[in-house]
Amino acid sequence: MATLDKYCSEGAELADLPLTGLELSLDIYPAKQFTVDFKAYATRRMLMTQLLRNHAWVHEAHRDYRCRPRFTHSTAHGDKTLDLFRKPRGGLKAKLEIEALKLKLPSSDVTILNPSLHRQPYIDATFYYGEKDKRLFYRCMDKTTDQRCPSGARKLPLEQTRSRIELSFIDEVPLDKLGPSSVDLQTYDDISARGLRGFNNLLQFGLPTFTPSVENPAVPDEDELKVFSKSGVAGLAYMQDVMKDAEAAKSGRKSRDRRELLSTGQCMKFSHLNRRVTRAFGRLEHRWAHGWR
Repeated sequence: MATLDKYCSEGAELADLPLTGLELSLDIYPAKQFTVDFKAYATRRMLMTQLLRNHAWVHEAHRDYRCRPRFTHSTAHGDKTLDLFRKPRGGLKAKLEIEALKLKLPSSDVTILNPSLHRQPYIDATFYYGEKDKRLFYRCMDKTTDQRCPSGARKLPLEQTRSRIELSFIDEVPLDKLGPSSVDLQTYDDISARGLRGFNNLLQFGLPTFTPSVENPAVPDEDELKVFSKSGVAGLAYMQDVMKDAEAAKSGRKSRDRRELLSTGQCMKFSHLNRRVTRAFGRLEHRWAHGWR
């Protein structure tokens, strides 16, 4: 209602306001029993931040070059951004380019099969998926500061530090309906009436499944385990999908439909965490409901 009072003419209704974008933040704090011990609290928070990064299950659209995962961290010379997947160099680059030509796959896909080209983000880095000002954009961080500005940022008290994952879902051009309208949230009134259920498929977490090792079927494939430890279920799903495409190319079969919106690889839904996210959305809906009364 504050939006109507501040920005709209008298008599305007929520149903008159088109919804062109939403940004949602999920904050997770360590349990209260850890707040008395700085080291225990910080360790639990960092472990949760790493869990969010490793288990975020993102759309296949984020494999495009400008949308691929990357992270920004502070250095003595300012902030530096690195891609999650390294670019091959020298002999390895030439070898992978030849392999890509044989398989008729993009060279960027073939590099994903090499675990040494996956890079683990630093714990204090801000981790990104997607391209800013595009339809879907994810950020994950170990949030220890606030109110960033050119001169620096304010450090948060220990009890206010937390793990955070953010989702921006917008129209790339106002009213192009690529954002909330694509999940049938057309106006502000739609959020009031139906809540945020359409977002459950946009912020999902997954669990990895691994191919058994050739030497010992009781343990996971070593390469897949390395990839998961560095780039999580999203990197592992990418690797597994490329492996399927490579196998199809070698056998002459048609590869899978690359236009699929959500990549699954061989991963499963992280049901426990997804349920907690859904409950958090429910609490947010309840808080918003008071604003419409």
